Amino acid sequence: MGVFRINLINMSANFLKTIFQAKKRANLEKAFPEINLKQKKPVIAESIALLERQREKFIEGLKTEFVSIAAHQLRTPLSAIKWIIRMLLDEDLGPLNKDQKDYLTKAYINNERMVELINDLLNVSKIEEGRFLNKPTKESLSKIIEEALSLWVGSAKRKGLILTFQKSKGRSPAVLVDKEKIILVLHNLIENSIKYSNYGEIIIKIDFEKENHRFIVSVKDGGEGIPKEEQEKVFTRFFRASNASKIDTEGTGLGLYIAKHIIQSHGGKIWFESEEGKGTTFYFTLSA
Repeated sequence: MGVFRINLINMSANFLKTIFQAKKRANLEKAFPEINLKQKKPVIAESIALLERQREKFIEGLKTEFVSIAAHQLRTPLSAIKWIIRMLLDEDLGPLNKDQKDYLTKAYINNERMVELINDLLNVSKIEEGRFLNKPTKESLSKIIEEALSLWVGSAKRKGLILTFQKSKGRSPAVLVDKEKIILVLHNLIENSIKYSNYGEIIIKIDFEKENHRFIVSVKDGGEGIPKEEQEKVFTRFFRASNASKIDTEGTGLGLYIAKHIIQSHGGKIWFESEEGKGTTFYFTLSA
């Protein structure tokens, strides 16, 4: 909170400075009436625009700080709830009947969704404050993908989907990356593919571009696809496609925003190709 108070003081000081400068301009104009209206208008417009930018910056700072504090405060009790429900489901405190297990399973799943939402909000807060930093190590890209895929095998199977990993030929590609953050990118892309697909295959593939000395990872599905008129908004915060409601999916709309930041912070690019009703393929690059 100390940093926030300092920022608030600085912004207040800048605001007062702007008012002082505006008054100073007004006094000068009174002293020199030969300045005509055409000359005054740009000065007034500039002052108003500056005040508006300061106001927007101040409000954005308040929102970011609030989200960060709220998310931190919520994460601790949710972790405790998760632990208690897990104990009950494992029957550590005694046997359960079928209805009890069903209700507790639903509570556990929804608690996990809340934890995911909070983690997304915290990540966005860190990105906007410049604190979402990478800790790169030399890793096998194939192993990273296999680890990410292992988390989604059950979900895909329940929907009748096939997860396929097409490895690159030859040696296992090594990359200098923050492993956990690349797993988070894959988590978001694979989760979206499973959410928006009701049948078929989801293909994760690694290609090597020799001329650019980089790897291209792709995640391809045959799902709902993204409406053409909404595609430019895909990587913005809280974006959810209009056709998401047709298949009753849930999500924060933050995953792709976070994924884009992670890939760009690794010096890579992320993009997609999509056709509504035919599916989507996301691509991202990492230096070899």
